Amino acid sequence: VIMGDELSIDDEHHLTPGDRVIIRYLDVEPSRPEFYTISDKVDDVQNGYLLLSSPLGVALSQGAAGDELSFRVGEKERSVLFVSLERLSARAA
Repeated sequence: VIMGDELSIDDEHHLTPGDRVIIRYLDVEPSRPEFYTISDKVDDVQNGYLLLSSPLGVALSQGAAGDELSFRVGEKERSVLFVSLERLSARAA
């Protein structure tokens, strides 16, 4: 029996607005955790909102917690560790 709230493999790697992520940039010292709420409307990293369609948002949506990911910002390649994901649906339960 498959319950409606069980995640498929594809859902596991898909971010949705309201999900919270923690990352660490691997190309800066000291590497401190950064906390973001995924948004489909707001790109305001200074206030903790990360646009899902931004380069970092796209990279995170293709990875999973524990992955090291790379993405481009202009001419610069950035590396991050995807520390953790807290789904909006898990917080609502």
